[in-house]
Order: sequence, then structure tokens, then C-alpha cells
Amino acid sequence: LEIAGNISGSSTSTGSFGAGYIDNKLGIGTTSPDTAFHIKGTSPVIKTEISSGTNFSGIEFFASSGASSGKVGTFGHTGGTLYIQQSAGNTAIFSNSGITFARDLKIQNQAPFITFDDTQGGVMRIQSNAGDIRISQDSTGDTPSTQTIHITNTGNVGIGKTASNQPTEKLHVDGNVRVEGDI
Repeated sequence: LEIAGNISGSSTSTGSFGAGYIDNKLGIGTTSPDTAFHIKGTSPVIKTEISSGTNFSGIEFFASSGASSGKVGTFGHTGGTLYIQQSAGNTAIFSNSGITFARDLKIQNQAPFITFDDTQGGVMRIQSNAGDIRISQDSTGDTPSTQTIHITNTGNVGIGKTASNQPTEKLHVDGNVRVEGDI
């Protein structure tokens, strides 16, 4: 099926196409699309849904060579976790002011965190809470259970200290210390 003009239909149409080709621009909710694919509506949404398993659901981008450049989406086993995956090169977040890089990544939440889940089974989390920075890690699992470093919003650094047992000095170590060299 090849279409060069407009197609009109009704909401009760039950027709289906095995494959199709649309030359130039496709508009949903508009008869004058501005881009190759234009959706217009009160709350337009593109839905991708995994029917079963742990497959990828999202949008994948390709270079002119046909090679995958990266993906944005989710995997079936994660239940709502957004993934941004690059295939090669650098990951960049752009601002809307031309080609200027947005060098800051803002995560806003009551107690925002970034989790690094490595392929060897270990996990580390950096979290901010009430101005404090907490670093937790574990050698197994998906959620770090051991807080190893705590930096308070007043500048005290604790090693081996927890949120309930915060550091009270500029450097506060809970455990043995080994120093090689002069102090």
C-alpha cells in the first residue's frame, strides 16, 4: 500500500493493513503535520507495551549507517525504571539553547539518589537527604544496605557512620584507621 495524498476514516473503522508506506509526513490529530511524525491532542501519548517477558520497550535511535545509536525506554523486569542506553560514544544532555551542553543533571525528589548497579553483582548508591550526602554500597543485590560514607550539610565527614549516628567532627571514623606515612 502506497499513499501520496490524505486518508480519512472514522473512529468506527475496523479495517487493517498488513504494511503501509506514507510519503513525507504523518499527522495524528492534525491535518497539517509539521514534522515527519506529528501527534496533536489534549494529552498526546505514545504507548509501547511489552506483551510478555523481559524485552525492551521504548524508542531506539539509529545512525544513517543503520547502526543503533541508543535507546530510551524500559525493560519488562524493572517495572517502571527509565533507561537511557547509548551504543557508543558520549552521553550528552542538551539544553534548549542551541548546542550548549547542559552540564548539570538535576534529580528532584524528597531524597534523590543515583544507583550504580554493576554487572559483577555489586551496587553503590549516592543519595542526598536534607543537604547531607550518603554513600552506600553492597557487594551483592540490587539495593545497597551498608552506608559507608556520610557527609553532613555542615561539612563533617563520617566513614562507617550512619544517618542515625552522624559524624560530629570534620573527620569522624567509626572503626580502625591505618595510616602509612606522616600525619
